[in-house]
Amino acid sequence: MKKTWVLAVTTSVLTLSLMACAGSDESTTAPVEGEWSGHLKVAMIGDVQMKDTTDPITGEKSRGLYVLKDEFERLYPGATVDFVIMPWKNYVPNTQAMIAGKEADIFQMPGVNDFAAQGLLEPLQRLIDEDEFSLDHFSENLVEGWMTLGPDDEELQIYALPVLGDARFIQYDKQLFEEWGIEPLSEYPTVEEVMEKAKQMTGTNPVSGEQNYGIFFNGTHDTALTLTNVLEGFNGSLGRGL
Repeated sequence: MKKTWVLAVTTSVLTLSLMACAGSDESTTAPVEGEWSGHLKVAMIGDVQMKDTTDPITGEKSRGLYVLKDEFERLYPGATVDFVIMPWKNYVPNTQAMIAGKEADIFQMPGVNDFAAQGLLEPLQRLIDEDEFSLDHFSENLVEGWMTLGPDDEELQIYALPVLGDARFIQYDKQLFEEWGIEPLSEYPTVEEVMEKAKQMTGTNPVSGEQNYGIFFNGTHDTALTLTNVLEGFNGSLGRGL
């Protein structure tokens, strides 16, 4: 069975990482010594594009995936790489189908656990050791957080390496706070502060007469992700031994 390598991610903000790593059109890194050949296909998820794009609201420009393609092929002359881009919607069954059809070699894959348990992914420690690849490139505990078990593993293994990361934040409408006569959230609000002010702003808006809710979840998979982030931020968990 052909197994797959994985790039694990926390969210789809590849455009931000592209701007960070490709701020210049010229690289100072010398090509890697050796004879290179072969074709690599990488599956990515989200709104990333091969060409440069401009945000219609902010005007911010993002580099396209061609930057990564050009740099990879420059560093490994003789080898080529192409990207397959899929939307976030239905990415789990789409990824499963692509793996079954051997349509890519490396996958951007938030849900590593399920695929590793099926024996579809290649453990990476052997490759890390052979290439003497330093995990110091990553933030503390970022690699460890993605470790999981394959069908024959007794201990957690590295099946994925992070390609990007992000941060969660609270978004609120200042106008609603003004209409309710409540002080906006402090710079570093506690959960208790958020919950208390949310309760005070739930009901009929005294200015607009509309029904307001202090906290809103849209009911999609993002809700579960948000709750998980809140739990982990306070050293909690959804449960153990499940």
